[in-house]
Amino acid sequence: FVISVLMLDDGNTLLVNRCLIPQTPTREPIGDLTLPADRQQLSGRVGNMPVGGLKLGEVETDVADWPAIVHYPTRDEAAAMFGVDPLDWVLLADSGPGDMLREWQPGGLPPERHLGYAVQWFALAAALTLLLVISYIRSRKNAKEDENE
Repeated sequence: FVISVLMLDDGNTLLVNRCLIPQTPTREPIGDLTLPADRQQLSGRVGNMPVGGLKLGEVETDVADWPAIVHYPTRDEAAAMFGVDPLDWVLLADSGPGDMLREWQPGGLPPERHLGYAVQWFALAAALTLLLVISYIRSRKNAKEDENE
């Protein structure tokens, strides 16, 4: 992901997740990461910093060479790297300079997973209802046999 700082008109700063970019085997970015010097208007959606599955130590916040390649920095670590105090959320940019891949996926479970859980629980409820009915019928049958003896 390419994270940049956007200075807003009201003086606040905002972290912007611009895109995914391809890298070489040595993790060098492929493509142009430069930003235009003039005023820009971006659109996107509110999100959070990307997170990895396993944190392998602290992110080095004293960076001399840009672009810096780091493993999933937190908002506070990115703020220290850029030397700003950004807003609490991140803009997931829909557009911007360069040919960068912007395919943001919503977090959480996809709808198919919810449907699968619903079917699973209704099937379990139906199976338990069927077992209850069978148990009731057998107990009634056994009670009648006991009366006839």
